[in-house]
Amino acid sequence: MFRIEKNTKIVTFQYMVIDAIRSYNMIMGIPSLNQLGAVVLTPHLCMKYPLDQHQIGTMRVDQKMARK
Repeated sequence: MFRIEKNTKIVTFQYMVIDAIRSYNMIMGIPSLNQLGAVVLTPHLCMKYPLDQHQIGTMRVDQKMARK
């Protein structure tokens, strides 16, 4: 069992695992981003998505890891 943190949204989608040297842990396609209602801010290495009660969740990439 896992603990659900505050400002969390859970969606189910299919993904493919590939062996590649990339700074991202996961690459989400357009259908998954639409299902999540997400806005991707590539220059800022973050993604924002709506939560319940008019709140906004944010997922950020570790910039040091992304630059390696």
